[in-house]
Amino acid sequence: MEAPDPTVPAGWRRWLLLRRSVSDPTDLVYYLVFAPALTTLDEMVSVAGTRWTIETGFETAKGEVGLDHYEVRSWTGWYRHITLALVAHAFLTVTRAQGIQQESKKGASNASGNPSMSAFKRQRGLNSPPNGARSTPIVSGFSLGLDTQRRVCLGLVEMATDASGHCQVLSSSATAARFIPRFTTVVLGSGHNLQGSILLTAKVMKDFWNSVLAFAQATTETVGQKLLQDFGHAQADLKNDGSLVTASDRWSDDTLRQAIKKQFPDHGVLSEEVEHIFPNTDWCWIIDPIDGTTNFTRGIPIWGISLGLLYRGVPVFGYVAMPPLEQSFYGYWPGESGLDMPQGAFFNGRPIHTSGAEPGKQQFFSLCARSTQVMKNPFPCKIRMLGSAAYNVLTVAGGWTLGGVEATPKIWDIAAVWAILHAAGGAWVPLDHANPFPLESGKDYSSKPYPTLAVARQGLVDTFRPLVQVVAT
Repeated sequence: MEAPDPTVPAGWRRWLLLRRSVSDPTDLVYYLVFAPALTTLDEMVSVAGTRWTIETGFETAKGEVGLDHYEVRSWTGWYRHITLALVAHAFLTVTRAQGIQQESKKGASNASGNPSMSAFKRQRGLNSPPNGARSTPIVSGFSLGLDTQRRVCLGLVEMATDASGHCQVLSSSATAARFIPRFTTVVLGSGHNLQGSILLTAKVMKDFWNSVLAFAQATTETVGQKLLQDFGHAQADLKNDGSLVTASDRWSDDTLRQAIKKQFPDHGVLSEEVEHIFPNTDWCWIIDPIDGTTNFTRGIPIWGISLGLLYRGVPVFGYVAMPPLEQSFYGYWPGESGLDMPQGAFFNGRPIHTSGAEPGKQQFFSLCARSTQVMKNPFPCKIRMLGSAAYNVLTVAGGWTLGGVEATPKIWDIAAVWAILHAAGGAWVPLDHANPFPLESGKDYSSKPYPTLAVARQGLVDTFRPLVQVVAT
């Protein structure tokens, strides 16, 4: 049940979670929960269920580093003490791993020559694995397999405090990823394999980004196949902002949202057709179910499915599939996020980069339907109009055009391609002088336009901006 509290910060909630014993219905245990407003009951139960595992880990860390006798009088004091114990435990674990590596190099003869030394090493777990076998990390006397390690990492529970001193308990792979900017050491370890429990390793983040790309590829492939069946004969309705919407848009929007919820239950979603308010989550997907709906309804094969993944309000990954053209674009752009992640932009799996050419009559520049007034004056490039905001920018990222302008794109039109363009070396210019990112939690983005100039490199901004600035007025 939710516990109303006017002092809770925006985007957060308090709940009272009750657990009843199966064997004794009168035996009740309760938990006071303070978490983001979008936290589900399943997530609360999952976090509550890991309480004893976490407590055991805390007790083991304190005991092994000699910090198990202490007294605190506040949550902040307890938090600092536990943090100290975990950091010390991490240091000793890495030291232990290095010791195992060093001993394995010395050979068995040196290791067994002194019985007392052998006993000393056995007591402290410094003996090398027999016959060169690969060991697995040991914590509290339990050996963890690789699958278990991964589940521990991706099911990480963070206990932290916000600015007001409230206790936060979060559980998610997104929470796990959030540690990367702050920590670089690990807690679990062996001589041949280091993994993270409270602190994550690069391998876990690599698995995360691999799963993000695989999800985007598979989901847009599935949705794209269905949309191709409707392509060219879908009936469209006119929305309040003058754009078109079809049943195919709504189906695609719903299918993508449900797929994200299933694969990344802790991630937020903002979409063109349904979810317009940016959620209070570190990770959020922004969906354009069909970019280029007018083309889609008229049988023109320039339309796509756009997925952007934002971290703390800024796009760090974008994926755009163009089913009729059998093309796909994706890009990783960490920017200033501090995330440990891949980098670069790709077209059909091959690296791409923006063009280094100079403006001229053999070069292309793309307009949208609402920016044709720029042709009243001489223009240094040939003009193209593609009918898809995303594809306008993607042709710049791919090195096919020198630039493009969009007069009234919405946030779902630009989120994915923002990351791809930057990853490809391009420059993004907000013509209204307001940077679109980071987005603000709780804000409605259903109607705000983002007049945009995209160019192949920063050096072209002064050439093209004066020619297209009129579209923002």
